[in-house]
Amino acid sequence: MQWGIGLGKALDSRQVPRAAVRAEELGYDEAWISNERFHRDMFVVMGAAAALTRSLRLGTFVADPFTVHPAVTAAAIATVDSLSEGRAILGLGAGGTGFSQIGLRPRRPVASMSTALDAVKGLLRGERVTADDAHFEMHDAVLELSPAGDVPVVLASQSPKMLALGGRAADQVMISTFADPRLFGLAVGWAGDGAAEAGRELDVAEQVIARIDVAIDDDLDRARDALRPLIGYLLVLLHPNWFFLDTLELRLPDELHEIARNRDFVGMRARLGLIPEELIEAFGWVGGPTRVAEQIGRLLELGVRRVVVLPHSPDGDPIPTMEAFASRVMPLVERSL
Repeated sequence: MQWGIGLGKALDSRQVPRAAVRAEELGYDEAWISNERFHRDMFVVMGAAAALTRSLRLGTFVADPFTVHPAVTAAAIATVDSLSEGRAILGLGAGGTGFSQIGLRPRRPVASMSTALDAVKGLLRGERVTADDAHFEMHDAVLELSPAGDVPVVLASQSPKMLALGGRAADQVMISTFADPRLFGLAVGWAGDGAAEAGRELDVAEQVIARIDVAIDDDLDRARDALRPLIGYLLVLLHPNWFFLDTLELRLPDELHEIARNRDFVGMRARLGLIPEELIEAFGWVGGPTRVAEQIGRLLELGVRRVVVLPHSPDGDPIPTMEAFASRVMPLVERSL
């Protein structure tokens, strides 16, 4: 098993490097540092974390090809890889947060991601790259620095087309949010189809990362409530693409449909109690340590051996959940293998 921790926007620029040090002490293999517009800079705090840790791999959570030119991203991750002596991972994704505030509307995100993926991989290999996309261009571009080693490029998504692209062209894929094995199995299939198009077989144990939100509390209702704001946000963000409801055989109240249709994030926060428990548990692992370990076990049956958790808690402090997961959940899972 390989264990990763997501260090999200609840942690500021000073807290992230300290959390990375603590994650390394707790036995995590990877820390993935979030990228949010109008928040602390992802690459700056990755550099600080690289200077303070010795074995922890450090991943971007995620870099996108729309707000930052892919060549600049390639140079940044090569810098982190040099600072960390070969421990950097480049997580690419479509992003989305803050796009409307800066007037950004990606027109063909899958096509742009495909171009960016090929270009970044070429740059990291030391190649000269020319690329032409609606959002960026490169003309005989080459990095003036080299990473310390081979930087894995991971495509993170929950979209069928993006995951197929990841299976086809990325080194690894990160499947976000889908805690329910029915949803996760679908997503693995999308990535596997992409890999098959490229004439290769997807190795789930090595090439698929499960990125799941988690709340650990023996009070199950309190654990579920810690994830409700996230689920509400995702319902608005993903609307009308709620295919997961059919897979889960769930219906949502008409009021939630109306709120999501109106892109009313504030209204959704006021009606979080309408979100069914089944949907919360389809999108996250919740409950006491034994219960969470059992939920993880359902994904292990699909061959998953790389897990990244994004910790949540009722008071907003993710560190106690990070510590509880390492000390009370990871050993249970390891013993079950």
